[in-house]
Amino acid sequence: IPASVTTLRSYAFSITTLKTLAIPASITTIGNGAFSMWKYATPKIETIRCYNADPKAISCNVNAFTGLTDRQQPPTCRLLVPAGSEELYAEKAPWSAFTNVEVFLPANLNGDNVINTGDVSALYDAIINKPYALQYDLNSDGVVNTADVSALYQIILNQ
Repeated sequence: IPASVTTLRSYAFSITTLKTLAIPASITTIGNGAFSMWKYATPKIETIRCYNADPKAISCNVNAFTGLTDRQQPPTCRLLVPAGSEELYAEKAPWSAFTNVEVFLPANLNGDNVINTGDVSALYDAIINKPYALQYDLNSDGVVNTADVSALYQIILNQ
């Protein structure tokens, strides 16, 4: 989902073949059944990565994830949330219905679980070798460029 999008309307991804979705920090509204997976919709979404550290900033319909969070069956979808925000997601419905929640470091671009200059190299590679993924848009402006490098340096300096 591009960072320029702020609203996901009702049933936007209710029948999809996507297995992984990234919800950018720009999303402020998620409508009824936006990610609902019904019995006839296969394959199901396996992973949702939400980049907003505060789920209260998202007006999310209680039925947005029907079929992905049903507690009667094994969890069918992983919810990835920024490190440090897992308790906020656990307290806020409908996010709290996910039973398979994991954390990620948004600026860990090279996958080594450490935010350092290796991530800067990965970001430069992404800028040069388009197309790039949402994970490289560290300032959530919808574009991956040198402004994201500045954001990454700020993250590194604030550690």
